[in-house]
Amino acid sequence: MKQLNIGIYFIVGLALFSMLFGSGNLIFPPEIGITGGTEWYKGYIAYFLADAGLGICSVFAMLKVDGDLNRLTGAIGPRGAMIINTVCIICIGPLLAIPRNAAVTFEMGISPLFGIDPGSRILRLVFSVIFFGIVLLLTIRPSRVVDILGKYLTPILVAAIAILIILGIAVPAAQAGAPVSENPIKDGIFNGYQTLDLMAGIYFSIIIIQSIRSRGLQKKREERKIAAGAALIAGALLCFVYGGMAYLGATTGSQWLQEFTDGQINQAGLVVNITGALMGNLGVVFLSVIVALACLTTAVGLTSAAGEYFSRIIPSRSYEFMVVLICIVSAILCNFGLSAIISIAAPILMLFYPPVMFLTLTCLGRKVFRKKKFYQFGVGICFLISLLTVLTDTFGITSLAWIHTALPLDAFGFNWVIPTAIAAAVGHFLPGTEIEL
Repeated sequence: MKQLNIGIYFIVGLALFSMLFGSGNLIFPPEIGITGGTEWYKGYIAYFLADAGLGICSVFAMLKVDGDLNRLTGAIGPRGAMIINTVCIICIGPLLAIPRNAAVTFEMGISPLFGIDPGSRILRLVFSVIFFGIVLLLTIRPSRVVDILGKYLTPILVAAIAILIILGIAVPAAQAGAPVSENPIKDGIFNGYQTLDLMAGIYFSIIIIQSIRSRGLQKKREERKIAAGAALIAGALLCFVYGGMAYLGATTGSQWLQEFTDGQINQAGLVVNITGALMGNLGVVFLSVIVALACLTTAVGLTSAAGEYFSRIIPSRSYEFMVVLICIVSAILCNFGLSAIISIAAPILMLFYPPVMFLTLTCLGRKVFRKKKFYQFGVGICFLISLLTVLTDTFGITSLAWIHTALPLDAFGFNWVIPTAIAAAVGHFLPGTEIEL
């Protein structure tokens, strides 16, 4: 039994890593590196904490509520929980994250490998049908998702990325230059938001916990121990990969700093150029393998998580039906291209990510924070601050610009933290009903 448990740790840990490590995790660290220059490590640390750190926290939060999503978000009430849950799963599912993974695969993997124009609509359409056909085959049986990822696909992915990073550290094609980012820490936090790993980690945890339970363990303590160990394994791998990719962006990637800042190449193009500089023509094939595996494994995990969620809230529709529908919608949105998908994602994430972050982190202290008003007041103010920030930054409403000057921690993208903490504290000390542990 002991040997079996050790094997489960690594199978589940690798599966969780592969789910969390998708398109955003591949393209954002080199961007942090190239703009951070010699101070790339500042953006990297902020990125890791805002991405993997929060993603791992979400796993522990879900363990705290025994894998029950309604217990995590239900502290604010059933209607509010339904809204947040549905928006999150749509964001990490067919609206943003799943089609983004497909778009990155086409632009970074298929296009350079076969010399295809990434702007070709017909070829992108053909690719999207093939990509999501494969995703459908791998997700149609939910019980096999974790084993497929952990045993077969992820080891190849980890080995391929490790080779690229080690080569870039041993023989960099250039040296890091002066920073061009005014605030690497804020950039790291914002890019960490865009990976969606806090939201994704919540729903991936459901799959992970269900997979562990299906192995017939006798005690919940064993289930939680394996899930926690797997989360730490995934976090350690993400820490290595993010640091390595950020370093490659700061060093080898500095050759294309001007083209990147001018918008002549995007995040995907930067990674393609870095790999080509380090590995030559072989690098194109190598990168295609990395991209295909990274994006495919994450798309599989996201599709399975979204299918599970929607089949539960709409009992008349089966998991299989939902998976097919998600693949169709994602295939359609994939054809809008990577840049368009990223631009759509930013305001939605800035609006809903902070409230989800608040609920996830405070869930770890549920034995202390028992009042419903604590969560309701906290989420309400958090959402209000996020809304005002989005209206200012995305829609250019200058009359609301005070949101950036009047609140502390704005320079790091955390202008919502202090008001949310105050509101939650007020709710904590007011009389009212308590949540169930």
